[in-house]
Amino acid sequence: MKRKEFLQQVSLGLGSIVLSGGLLSCSKGKENGPDENPIEGNPIKTDGTLRIGVITDVHKDYFPYADEYLEKFITAATAANVDFIIQIGDFTYPHFRNDGFLSIWNSFDGLKYHVLGNHDMDTSSKADFLNYVDQRDLGAHYSFDANGFHIVVLDTNFIKQGNSYTPYNARNYASHPNNEIGFVSPEQLEWLKNDLAKADKPTVLFSHQHLNGSAGNSQEIQTIIREENKKGKKVIASFSGHNHQNWLVEVDKVSHIQINSSSYFYVGPNFPDVTGRFPENVENNYSVMKKSAPYDDSLFAIVDFKGPERIIQIEGRESNFIAPSPYDLGYYTYRDQMSPSSNINNRTIKF
Repeated sequence: MKRKEFLQQVSLGLGSIVLSGGLLSCSKGKENGPDENPIEGNPIKTDGTLRIGVITDVHKDYFPYADEYLEKFITAATAANVDFIIQIGDFTYPHFRNDGFLSIWNSFDGLKYHVLGNHDMDTSSKADFLNYVDQRDLGAHYSFDANGFHIVVLDTNFIKQGNSYTPYNARNYASHPNNEIGFVSPEQLEWLKNDLAKADKPTVLFSHQHLNGSAGNSQEIQTIIREENKKGKKVIASFSGHNHQNWLVEVDKVSHIQINSSSYFYVGPNFPDVTGRFPENVENNYSVMKKSAPYDDSLFAIVDFKGPERIIQIEGRESNFIAPSPYDLGYYTYRDQMSPSSNINNRTIKF
């Protein structure tokens, strides 16, 4: 299978930034240049710099080369000397058969964080998954400071029926319509208000479902962000996965960044099965691939947050669809940032 190296930008290369700031402690931009629109008000500032590795939707139980693709990420993150790595959900089922995959993740010699994705609870509870990945103490939603920035992780995996919020558990969400799933619990919303009010650093959010439309009560979350930012811009960006896409949307001067799946784009049940990309025994064991457009190389990002320059710099990766692509098959006849992509774009975003 074809493998490509990281895309290079003139101003950014792996290992090219010397990090400053303290230790970590728990508790639209333009693709080719910064957005020139001035920041209104008195934004929260930092002199810190932070470098992280981000990956999402590896889908160990759906994708035959998940181990190889995760290992490439760990190798690149180590070479880039990141401050921590984070995966944004749909990682693996908490089952002993996946212990080897988890050991690849744990081979990173540094801080590691998990965001819950809906498929992580396909065979188990949230507690089961958190125990499996050794994140029971942090839990499903949490925050911490890192080198002059504040990081917030949200759990967008609740079912809402009336005033009742039920955690995802053993794929219980699958029997509910879209307008009842992907919610943040009321208790978590209250926690978010309080956490943002106390934060004194530029803040970055991470969630599986994106907060500019996909999460069931994303409008409530945007209201919380908007009201806090009126006091002086504090929340600067929100990173998500789930959609297996590659886009950037700005809402109220907050950059919402969709990180593409490491592994594939899910075409869906409305199109014919595509076979022949993998050996027959592989296709039989990974039936989702017949409804998907897999990538021929692992996708992930190295992200720099530069306080003095007030920019977020994303170094993405480029791959190809394993033929035939959704475009070869005529499933898509146009291309924009919401169309299927086998890349994660390089971006420089002003905050």
